[in-house]
Formats: sequence, C-alpha cells, structure tokens
Amino acid sequence: MLMAAVLSSGCGALDDGAAAMWDLAAGQMIDAGTTTVVVTVTRVECNNGVTGTVNAPDIRTSDDEVVITFTVSPDEPGTAAACPGNDGVEYEVRLPEAVGDRALVDGACVSTGAGDAAACTRAAARRAP
Repeated sequence: MLMAAVLSSGCGALDDGAAAMWDLAAGQMIDAGTTTVVVTVTRVECNNGVTGTVNAPDIRTSDDEVVITFTVSPDEPGTAAACPGNDGVEYEVRLPEAVGDRALVDGACVSTGAGDAAACTRAAARRAP
C-alpha cells in the first residue's frame, strides 16, 4: 500500500507515535529537480513484525539538507513484543521544494534513539548531493 504526504507543519513529529526509520524505495532516480520521493518506512522498536500506520512526516529544510522524520501508530504495544524485524511500508513524500544540491536525511537517525541502528550507522543521509 502506497501512502502519500504533503509537507507537514513541522510541529511535534515524535509526539504522535513511535519512531520510524526510512530508506529510499528501490528504482528511484533522485536529482536536483526531484519534488516527490517514495520511501520505505519501518518502525524502530520491536512490534511483532508490524510497522503499523505511517503518520505524515515532519519535513525540515535547510541550505544543506532535507530532513524527513517519520512516526508510526499505534505507539509501542503495552506488552513485550517479539522482534523478527518489522515490515516496510511504502510512503510517497511530496517535498515543499525541489531537492536541489541537498542531502536527504532520515530524521530518526539524528533526533531519536535510532542513531545506533545499522541503517543509521551506515549514514543518516539517504541521498548525498
């Protein structure tokens, strides 16, 4: 199932669910003019293999990077959960402006406890200029 988002307000991204990481979906050509990217979102914490519902991302832009931060709902389960690896959910992100010469950065790698995850230790930037 492909979900879509338009620019979020930038407020309270982590107040509305559990942290989630993302990676670019396969087969995309990202260039300076790109304004839409398809990503695969995965819940960070164990949740019996289920990522859950992907919430609209928080998107913050600067001269050097576009930081996209996702959360998922519902929040963590109330009981212990198995950790087989959660499923990936495709999500279409509409950026507020073209990527330009900026990096696309997974906000979970820089603003949550996910920084130690394998995907983050390789690099928080999912696309370098």
